[in-house]
Amino acid sequence: MKHKIKPILYIAGILLLFATCTRQPHASALLQQTDSLLHHHQPDSALQLLFNIKDETSLPEAERMKLVWNKAMAHYQLEMSLLEDSLLYQAIAYYRQQPTDTARLLDTYLLEGMYLRWKEANDEAITVFDKGIALAISRKDTTNMLVLQRKKLEVLYKQSRFLECKAMIEDMLRIAHKLPVKEHYQMVYSLALVSQLGEIHRTLIVRRKGFN
Repeated sequence: MKHKIKPILYIAGILLLFATCTRQPHASALLQQTDSLLHHHQPDSALQLLFNIKDETSLPEAERMKLVWNKAMAHYQLEMSLLEDSLLYQAIAYYRQQPTDTARLLDTYLLEGMYLRWKEANDEAITVFDKGIALAISRKDTTNMLVLQRKKLEVLYKQSRFLECKAMIEDMLRIAHKLPVKEHYQMVYSLALVSQLGEIHRTLIVRRKGFN
């Protein structure tokens, strides 16, 4: 019996050693570094570190989700397409189960909306941004509310929905005291621009109707 047990223990030891070696113990440290890099808006450096993590499937769920999330956030900060982040929805679902982290929770709406933008699903993106804006207002998070509003504004502008842009900017300017000075001036300029574009757009529509 003893002779049978020893080979079994030997094989189990080898398997345990193999599993330990393939866990990528450096992954946790790398992910923490990328958290810091992304916080300080250094997404290119973060991506370089993330690409050093080769076998994603061997990571624990928390680290795997952080890897997916940080890659998507780096792409967002670099204004790159998020279409390759096909696992993003898994990370979004994972972080929405942790509602106490308000900043991360609101970022789930930001990244989901941006992913939909890259898919040209603009109406769906607006719906997602609206949910995030409502949540930010309920949690009195003005900073993230403004970020989500700006992204929604970009989608509306892209769709030539200038009247809705105008109404949004006017709402944003009502909290001008919470806007940085530079951003306040940008909003004033944007308001003048979309107001003018709205008039031009409306005139063109009237003329088209006249021709018909």
